Amino acid sequence: MLRVHQSNFRIEGFTERPELGELVAIGRRFNVAVAEDLGSGHLGTLGVRPLAENATLWKSSVDDSIAAGVGTCCFSGDKLLGGPQAGIIVGRAELVERVRRHPLMRALRVDKLTYAALEATLIEYAAGRAATTVPVQRMLTMSADEIRVRAATLATRLNAVDGWRADLVSGTSAVGGGSAPGVELPTWLVAIERRGLSPDALASRLRTLTPPVIARIERDQVLLDLRTVLDDQDSQLGGLIETVRSG
Repeated sequence: MLRVHQSNFRIEGFTERPELGELVAIGRRFNVAVAEDLGSGHLGTLGVRPLAENATLWKSSVDDSIAAGVGTCCFSGDKLLGGPQAGIIVGRAELVERVRRHPLMRALRVDKLTYAALEATLIEYAAGRAATTVPVQRMLTMSADEIRVRAATLATRLNAVDGWRADLVSGTSAVGGGSAPGVELPTWLVAIERRGLSPDALASRLRTLTPPVIARIERDQVLLDLRTVLDDQDSQLGGLIETVRSG
């Protein structure tokens, strides 16, 4: 029996989805293996501090599936795990060995560089450093208060430059994708204005910078979310924005 994560697909109304434990019980009763395609690559609390404000993100994880008794669980090496593009299969040794010996394995296996990158990523989890060293985990576990401090610094810098106005706005960061559709994290945004430029024109100018600065427009405001900007890039970001001219 195979249970596949529903990604961003939803059915509303008279519908029901069996719990994983129920499927495992049926599988054991009839000696049928149960496999789950989890998709996300979230390893649970291994090496990552689950913040209370981000609790909605930690609904299902690889270790939860294994603990529930599935025979095999497959998930992404990228997405929430934050490693290279790859597919990972874990589970009971005899089932994983059958997968390893299958003729298709030679066609579908990844190369040595992918294995090396994946190993390096998993080492960070095992060592308890993933929340600070794996970029996607840094972004997911960063608190709104941490972001507000950085956003305030950027806003102060821009307000000191003639022609610019920057304000702090409370908002949310959308995790999105097939791994966490509809999941939003609290954040603080920097709303920026450039005298002589409309929001659309300003956003367009930002995209032409090197490297491009990608903002979003909501309620006629150009918004920047520092959750997806690394800490050591804040100064570079401010410098790039200041180069935008209204002419």
